[in-house]
Amino acid sequence: KLAENIHHMRLNRMLTALGIDTAEYLHRERAVDIHEQMTRCGECQNIETCDDTLADVVDANNIGFCNNEASLREMVKKKHATEQ
Repeated sequence: KLAENIHHMRLNRMLTALGIDTAEYLHRERAVDIHEQMTRCGECQNIETCDDTLADVVDANNIGFCNNEASLREMVKKKHATEQ
């Protein structure tokens, strides 16, 4: 259900833009955390800013408008640590 729902959200596009594989995200993150992130994304009022940002190259340092900023930055940090 989470996998089906996330594909229709900006959160999915943000994960992809930050280089985070959605399938891996769904596998590694706790279901309760994913649900919270999806809720924060769904309730967000920064839709225009998000769409504008996603239309360009996304940098984890430039997502201060995002309700999931802290979790997304942590995921990017973990991803870079495992790549080295």
